[in-house]
Amino acid sequence: MNRRRLTWALFVTAWTAGLLCPIYVALPESDAFQVAKAVVFKTVHVVGYATLTVLTARLEAAPRTRLLLLFFVMAHGAATEMIQTVIPGRGGAVRDVCIDHAGVLLGLYWSWAAWTRGLAGLAPPATSEAPSENGVAQHEPVHPGSPR
Repeated sequence: MNRRRLTWALFVTAWTAGLLCPIYVALPESDAFQVAKAVVFKTVHVVGYATLTVLTARLEAAPRTRLLLLFFVMAHGAATEMIQTVIPGRGGAVRDVCIDHAGVLLGLYWSWAAWTRGLAGLAPPATSEAPSENGVAQHEPVHPGSPR
């Protein structure tokens, strides 16, 4: 297993464990503390899913494989929120899934160049211009290995 795949797998494992770990600590109930806690926790979610998206983009895998893994990352956000509803001290919500997906979008923004590399193989074939009998250029498909 190469270093990037290992990093990705370890991050997914640690991130999942952190999201599904019960919270038994009694926290203050003041409104100011609750707001601060929400901001910190939601920011951690956004950064965590952004990081996971960037790590996914950097995997040395076929574009389709990375795209499937991106869908896994999005499903992971929804699945962990559902599981959190039965974990002591945790709570899952649709709003939190949206926050997780905001992190995915941020990660896509940060790593767009890595996501688009290798996509040329999925695009329609390139064309070259060849003059026709009347002198107007016509487009002909270019096939790898064929003479122009």
